[in-house]
Amino acid sequence: MISVISESLLKTLTPSLDYNIFHLMTDQHDAIHSPVVSLPAQTPLQTLNKAATVLRAPLFKSESNRNGVAFRVVSIKDFPEAGYVPPPERVIRLTESADKAGRYTLHPYDVLVITVGSIGHVTVVPEDCEDNWIPATNMYVVRFDDDIPRRSRALYAVLKSPSGQSLLERMARGRGIQIVPKKVFSQIQVPVFNDDVLHITEQLWKQEQDLYQESLHKMEQCRTVYDAFEVADAESLAG
Repeated sequence: MISVISESLLKTLTPSLDYNIFHLMTDQHDAIHSPVVSLPAQTPLQTLNKAATVLRAPLFKSESNRNGVAFRVVSIKDFPEAGYVPPPERVIRLTESADKAGRYTLHPYDVLVITVGSIGHVTVVPEDCEDNWIPATNMYVVRFDDDIPRRSRALYAVLKSPSGQSLLERMARGRGIQIVPKKVFSQIQVPVFNDDVLHITEQLWKQEQDLYQESLHKMEQCRTVYDAFEVADAESLAG
């Protein structure tokens, strides 16, 4: 785990929150988790909108079944358990809105954060994404313009940490479908992504990816467990 969000900001946004939330969170682990990883106490902080651009796309609906420009819409259904988002499944075709949608196409290493409804899901756009991917409107896009891959993976680590997840949940507003306001999200405190921070977050990223790929391999093995299990022929079982 990694503890990174500003204690003072958490206390400001959520007055009832225990001021020692970070110390508590870094102790919340058991034998199945990795050892606690904490950034140095003196790590400087910065507001997110000083380090990156935060975008939110409007809602786009398909305007044609055959004609128009095809766009792939990244939705929460496409978010993986870990790492880069795969090619999105949903395709829409736009005519009148095509130019507008083109202004919201995703860039490699954009960080996508669900901030409406099921708040807190995070993923990163892969380097080889096509130029017609656009985000659904229930997420914010965070885009860096310097040292992009490593900084994107570092923000991913920040937001997936227990303190990051807690902050996103506590910033949510609304009695029905909750939303994290863009202005509030843009002003969260994140570490200055210096070499020390990036070294830690790159290690965490690699560890997560290794474990995730291993889990996918195990699932493939699970699907073959009964392949060689012979009970009787199909006609006999049918009665």
